[in-house]
Amino acid sequence: MIRPIPVKKLTCRIVCSNSVKVGATGLLGEHGFAALIEDGSEKILFDTGQTGKALVNNLEVMGIKDIRSIVLSHGHYDHSGGLMEFFARYLGRYALYVQSSVFSRRFKQNDSELREIGMPFLRRELEIAGAEIHESDEPQLVTDWLSTTGVIERNSDFENFEDDFLVEGEAKLEVDRFTDDQAVVARIAGKGLVIVTGCAHSGIINTINQAKGLLGEKNVHAIIGGFHLAGEPKERISRTIEALEKADPGFIIPAHCTGRDAVCALKRAFGRRVIDGDAGLKLTL
Repeated sequence: MIRPIPVKKLTCRIVCSNSVKVGATGLLGEHGFAALIEDGSEKILFDTGQTGKALVNNLEVMGIKDIRSIVLSHGHYDHSGGLMEFFARYLGRYALYVQSSVFSRRFKQNDSELREIGMPFLRRELEIAGAEIHESDEPQLVTDWLSTTGVIERNSDFENFEDDFLVEGEAKLEVDRFTDDQAVVARIAGKGLVIVTGCAHSGIINTINQAKGLLGEKNVHAIIGGFHLAGEPKERISRTIEALEKADPGFIIPAHCTGRDAVCALKRAFGRRVIDGDAGLKLTL
């Protein structure tokens, strides 16, 4: 069993999201997500936004330097698109943690339009640019205090596959089962888990359960990132909230693809425990 060591505290900053924190100066927003997780000595970048323009600008405005490693939550363009811009701006070699199907071509079916939404780079391009790729469907230790979840098991009965997300198979396009989808998880001593998601395509409740089982920890201190509830029916949002009430997290930080209706419902249910995950937010946990 993967067992990241507990830390006394963590800092998480939202580097990219669809909106910018009120009062923040010089930051850019875009449809995408990136977060910076640090324990006081090591900095890990989780996702890279859509274009790289917002990522590099916001890292510099926020004074973030000395990133050690990068983790991708999944292969969609709005989470991986900033990689090449990052490598071009910050020359060097960076460990890049991914799951095995992250480089597969992915598509979204919108009415009659089929749009490609996968990673806009080839594996070889990233390796030339500076990526040392660590690829596994099993959990990976990024540092001694932070782990990826590995492929997330789907156990909840309301977080289903969506047939409008497709992936290129051997002979045809198939419904994407998001085997590239992962989160990262750490443990704060005496408080519980900190779970950071990209889009939670596997379901935010499935993701929480995976993290609990991985670390053998019942308490959830914070859930941060995209929960993929935008445009979802009220019933799914309600059932998600019911399951979150049982998990009883100390903080809920919805960002990116969570959706306005879901964020409002979360605030009604959890009050001040919910904080908008806008670019520029800094949390000490």
